[in-house]
Amino acid sequence: MDLPLPELPRTQIIERTRHRHADIHRLVAAGWTISAIARRLNLDRKTVRRFRDTDLDQLLASAHERRPAGVLEPFKPYLNTRFTESLGQASGSRLFLEIRERGYRGSCQVVRKHLATLRAGNAERVRADIPSPRKITGWIMRPREGVVTLLGVRVSVGVSGHGGPGCRPVLRRWWTGR
Repeated sequence: MDLPLPELPRTQIIERTRHRHADIHRLVAAGWTISAIARRLNLDRKTVRRFRDTDLDQLLASAHERRPAGVLEPFKPYLNTRFTESLGQASGSRLFLEIRERGYRGSCQVVRKHLATLRAGNAERVRADIPSPRKITGWIMRPREGVVTLLGVRVSVGVSGHGGPGCRPVLRRWWTGR
């Protein structure tokens, strides 16, 4: 038994996808070629083929998944933190003023809508920024300034960040016993 598809929100990309699909199928039914449709609608031929060959439900699902990131995205971790700190009692206007001081350029209404989804409990989880492998490797490989304890032995590490010229021979002698 097939379940009905959930109603998708009426966003700009969803509506544009519906209209393009209808326009392309109307022109295909009228006997237009792929190239003529592409020229008429200012689309690439591959896009016209994809809309012609793909079911509308699949196109809408992919359009829903590839929503553009809004201006609020960089501020969502801060808003979520402030929301949980205030136990859900944070004012949308107050939070709007706080993030505006931090560089937010959007409207207060967008902030209020995000807080409403948080209060309803159906907001998408904000992904924490994961450092790149290169950055993590730098953290691991770069010794700190001062004195480092390595396997119970205190080793002096130079200010230059790479242990100084005599660090490796000292460690080699300690490690191998020579």
